[in-house]
Amino acid sequence: MWNQAEDFNAIYASLWFRLQNAESSTLVIYATLAVVTALSLSQLNKLSTHGQSFKNESGEPVKELRKDTCFARFVNGAQLSREGKDLAGDDPYIIWNDGVRELVISTPQQLQDFLLRDSQDHYKPKNMNLGHYAGKLLGQCVAQQRGQKWKIMRSHFDPEFSHQSSRRMIPIFSKSINRWLDALPELNLAVAAKQGEFALNAVKECKRLAFRLIALSLYGDLFNETIFSKLVELSELHQKITANAILGKRLTSKWYNLLPTAEKHLIDSFQTDWEKFNISLLQSARKVKLTTSQQDIQCPAEHIFRGVEKGAMTQTEFLQTLDEILFTNIDITGSVLAFIFINLASNMPFQEALRAEVRARKSQASYTATEYIAQQNSLLHCVTLESPRISPALAFSPAECTSVEKNIGGCIIPAGTPTVIDIRRLNTHPSTWGSDAEVFRPERFLNMPPAQYRYAMLRFGIGPGKCMGKNVADVLLKMTAIAVVERYILGPFQGQKGEKEGSSTPSNCEILFTPV
Repeated sequence: MWNQAEDFNAIYASLWFRLQNAESSTLVIYATLAVVTALSLSQLNKLSTHGQSFKNESGEPVKELRKDTCFARFVNGAQLSREGKDLAGDDPYIIWNDGVRELVISTPQQLQDFLLRDSQDHYKPKNMNLGHYAGKLLGQCVAQQRGQKWKIMRSHFDPEFSHQSSRRMIPIFSKSINRWLDALPELNLAVAAKQGEFALNAVKECKRLAFRLIALSLYGDLFNETIFSKLVELSELHQKITANAILGKRLTSKWYNLLPTAEKHLIDSFQTDWEKFNISLLQSARKVKLTTSQQDIQCPAEHIFRGVEKGAMTQTEFLQTLDEILFTNIDITGSVLAFIFINLASNMPFQEALRAEVRARKSQASYTATEYIAQQNSLLHCVTLESPRISPALAFSPAECTSVEKNIGGCIIPAGTPTVIDIRRLNTHPSTWGSDAEVFRPERFLNMPPAQYRYAMLRFGIGPGKCMGKNVADVLLKMTAIAVVERYILGPFQGQKGEKEGSSTPSNCEILFTPV
């Protein structure tokens, strides 16, 4: 029988030898042939490696959604979720991600099964199962690490995003949030608004604020408008690279990425600029400390970089983790913030109750923002739980692999199986959330201990690898919510179009702001 893999390997080896000895005029031809051969070999390996099927307890094959979902899960998540439910009901099922099978789970019991016994040993699949180009962007960030390496890297990042550190950001965040609010009326989308009223695209403006506040949390006292302008430029490049990573089928291959393509030039340029930007900033922070009396200048990124100098992580790992914190998470943080206001605009009774609570707390002589934000029995806390519960920023979680064979919801899966969570279905499963699971009702959390929804809601990730920015995000969300409801009554704008078919986010998220 013809051994395709061996023959392709022989062809590739021959072409590679010719490359080493080729004249410059034929170099490109041989390089292209080598890459095409390697691409073919890569596809054969995928088919042979990932061809196994999963079975349930009765020995029947687990149902599969037979199409590549790499793109759909990001842009048509709601539609993909419905297709999965129509196919398998509440049972786990298989989806494909560029030739790799991934298990989808969607109930609290399945999540508990997934985490049982080995959650400490779970790990992310190589390059997030998105291929080489995505791996070149984020394949070495802390979220992609495992074991001791993950622990060491987190030990350098976590102190800068701890509960205590995030609370120190409250006065700094407050100033930026108020400046943001002051500027919002100038961005009015409503042509015939009443005096003082204005309408805005909540997602767009909340992403802008979240980007600024996260950058502040990274660069501290060094942050200024010049730095922010440069970050905006880098963010625009990053968005193009991210789109390439998700949409570019050929870019999943490391062989294709050897070619001098426009996509390769783009990511190389971004990473060169990103490195120069951060190293220059870190050097500035140290120069200020050495040449001035500002010995207490705070720059969390500079503190973290000491881990690179100690050999605890490489400079690439450091830079890619900063990338993940700032650029990669901006859509998530901005969307979560925006949907708090979109959902408040749809529930005026709760909005009024929250406004009354804010006023009452602030009227107390002993009031501090730090204490109010920390309280878990407030309406403020409830809305920051309920809004991402019912309006998650992602339809599906990033894949995570088990370390041992498991029975998940009656599905027998081998060790190392990539598993993703249908977040919206988990967050609204009636076994925990009842008959009004799809309804925005923040008050439900006043009488629900966290243990009751431990496996029924995904907010900052799962297990020990939860988002290290969760404390900063909590402050950001609550501080902004306080400031907005104090100054404005929120209502749906007349032009609001609602949810785009198949999307996890509305296509036109406009809100009407009316001064209180």
